[in-house]
Amino acid sequence: MSPSSHRQLAAARKYLSDARLTAFFRAVHTEWRPISLKIINRELDKGRTLDAFFAEFGNLPGKRSGLEVRLAVKRISPHVYLVAYGLAGGHVGDGGEWRVVFSAGAKVLRVRACAMWMA
Repeated sequence: MSPSSHRQLAAARKYLSDARLTAFFRAVHTEWRPISLKIINRELDKGRTLDAFFAEFGNLPGKRSGLEVRLAVKRISPHVYLVAYGLAGGHVGDGGEWRVVFSAGAKVLRVRACAMWMA
């Protein structure tokens, strides 16, 4: 895992459990279709953990080579978070920022796109 991706995942985990992060990726993928979300959901479908995805992503061959994971979480209130996620490198990538409302557990109750980007 690159130091940057390790720090980003560790920082996100201060606010959200892996179950909540995974629920976020699943919920956002059903509504919006950035390639970055398609990629992480495909890897989760294969049984890859978040640790493995963040560790291995930049080392994969082909079109994904050189891309870095971007993840940031900001707590707005006890169950409401602003989550930014994407993949970027050079002059390519995509992602966005979403306002996410979780149940007391890990279920996503509402998600709203605040910003989307593509390079």
